[in-house]
Amino acid sequence: MAAVEIPHDEQAFLEYVQGGGQVETADWMPDDYRAKLIKFIEMHGNSELMGVLPEREWILRAPTLQRKLALTAKVQDEVGHAQLIYRVVEDLGKPREQCLADLVDGKAKFHNVFHYPTLSWGDVGVIAWLVDAAAIISQKALLKCSYAPYARIMKKICWEESFHILHGRDVILAMVTGTPEQFELVQEALNRWWGPLMQFHGNPIPKDEDPMYLWRIKSQGNGEARQQFLDGYVPQIWELGLTVPRRRVGVQRARLGRAQARRDGARAEDRGAARVPPPLPRAGAVGTRRGARGLSVWEVFRRERKGQPLEHAGSVEAPDADFAEAWAREQYGRRGESVALWLVPRDAIRDVEDWADEFDLKYRRVDGYSIKARLKEARERAGTAGAG
Repeated sequence: MAAVEIPHDEQAFLEYVQGGGQVETADWMPDDYRAKLIKFIEMHGNSELMGVLPEREWILRAPTLQRKLALTAKVQDEVGHAQLIYRVVEDLGKPREQCLADLVDGKAKFHNVFHYPTLSWGDVGVIAWLVDAAAIISQKALLKCSYAPYARIMKKICWEESFHILHGRDVILAMVTGTPEQFELVQEALNRWWGPLMQFHGNPIPKDEDPMYLWRIKSQGNGEARQQFLDGYVPQIWELGLTVPRRRVGVQRARLGRAQARRDGARAEDRGAARVPPPLPRAGAVGTRRGARGLSVWEVFRRERKGQPLEHAGSVEAPDADFAEAWAREQYGRRGESVALWLVPRDAIRDVEDWADEFDLKYRRVDGYSIKARLKEARERAGTAGAG
């Protein structure tokens, strides 16, 4: 495939990237474009690293061994993301050591959301579910970044962040279906984090005035990203019986009408006067809402190498097929130990235990029929094993 010639004029370069063109490390690029790339990507790397701090304190305080392991894996992923991103910055001309030194000295920025403390296990769940959800909306807008090396590493990062969201959702599901005290921990955490979440995607500037959008470093405006988060996650918050903090919705309250209309299956007559619905009844005991939502067991079959049959590997418990697939990928495919997976709901498996007499049907087996072995078995059963 012939190499694409990158224009060496700033205006022509701008038109090239706005038209979908991508740039490699060794290609010519305007100084302003390079400077904005370094600043943007370095802040992303700093945020991945600093995002570890609010969560690492809860590894030893997590309620179960499974939660400790999951949170440890999440923290490990975030540090790995930072290292990947710093490598991209290095290739652009700023050494990793300088990035870390500037971060420690306070000369470099990281996302404001990571300045907030985690006061309870509810905060850990809200961070993994909603903060990471807001993050992946922004990160998916980087998959089409005009700087190709950055776009490539975002594929791995987005996949792992998607799993972090499912981890957070599982924590939240366990708490809202637990005791009233656990439910309150989640609501209190949501109240604390709603303000930072509404500011997560940045100032509401028009995207055609955002240099990062103009250079196609990102492919989505701040307002679009924020609205996408509201549309996708406000209905889920309501579904769990949680309440969106009205006093912090502010100018976003009208926009909630869009999600409200979709949730109720009706048209919003007046989006400016959209009403936040009352919370659903709380689950008073463990398993109440869990049963209603249908947590079920999925049997996992895996193929280790191409051409081999699929073999039963284990099972996962999940509320739906997407969640089950994510758990199965994490447990049986994360490190390339499988080339294919099958997931089958346990309820769909049919047991077959009633068999006909073996002397009637053994000869139909596909692995063959041994006259000598069957004759010996018949003689032993008849008590004539020694007969000639």
